[in-house]
Amino acid sequence: MWIIWSLVSILLFSFSAIFEKQGSRVEEECTELKFLVWFGIFSFLVAVCIQTFGLRELDSSLFEFIKHNPAILLCPVFYMLSLLFLFLSLKFIPLSINVPITSTNGIYCFAGAVIIYAALGKFQEVREEVSPIKVVLVIAVTLTIAASSILYNRFVHNNYEDMDYRVLKKKTPLFVIAGIIFAIVSALCDASDSVVTYYILEEVCSSFDYIFIYYLMSGIIASFAYIILSIKTRKLYNPFAISEKNRIAGSGLDCLGTVTSNLAVALNPFFADPLISTYFIFTIFFSRMLLKEKYDRRQYLCIAAIFVCIVLFSIYEL
Repeated sequence: MWIIWSLVSILLFSFSAIFEKQGSRVEEECTELKFLVWFGIFSFLVAVCIQTFGLRELDSSLFEFIKHNPAILLCPVFYMLSLLFLFLSLKFIPLSINVPITSTNGIYCFAGAVIIYAALGKFQEVREEVSPIKVVLVIAVTLTIAASSILYNRFVHNNYEDMDYRVLKKKTPLFVIAGIIFAIVSALCDASDSVVTYYILEEVCSSFDYIFIYYLMSGIIASFAYIILSIKTRKLYNPFAISEKNRIAGSGLDCLGTVTSNLAVALNPFFADPLISTYFIFTIFFSRMLLKEKYDRRQYLCIAAIFVCIVLFSIYEL
């Protein structure tokens, strides 16, 4: 059954990325904040369901829990920041460039975990986790992303007239560089979220209590995004308007994909996650077919190199 949940997750994540790209229009103001609002709505619904069905183990209130464990606040903050930078990057670079970069969060998570373990003096754990091949893969991914960024800048410079992105018609590489930087920061924030999550689940609370706090706080953070959005646009944002269909679909499919991926990982923690991490290959295929994105042969080689590094890293994590 785990392989079915994994394949469903791959499809959900792939199509959610397509809708998220379509909803991240550079000519539209504050699309990234609009996405945060919808992710907040779905997060709040998850928290309500956990509370309603009595899945929590602890009776302490939200404020009591945060008072005794303030570190848990870092997780939803990193989560929402990763989404914010993700949607900012989608404004300036194609989906097929964005997704391979943001999919390296697992590798950066390894680097972050090593730093935290070392800071806590857990050098034995560092020695157990660090291997030469993992270090080489981290370096390889970083260099490949840099090479991909340079190649894409040249591609934009030579082919901007044929690109279906208004921002690229300004004939400046600064927007592309900004998009790539936003994608890298998104991956780093996502990795930071994962690192802190490992610590919370190991040292602080059970999974359902953590998920409840995590998603409830994400919903609260999204409410601030709604306030900022309304102030910037000088009108109350209506998230249920017909024009929001791409953001609704993208956020909904992404959240549903998170649920099915958790089911897959729970049934088979060894092979489900590496399989699901390949979803960006399907995303690239769909972006080429549905969004008509263009790249040259060298960019495909960079994407393939990142894919190989992610798969190898997942294998060495088993």
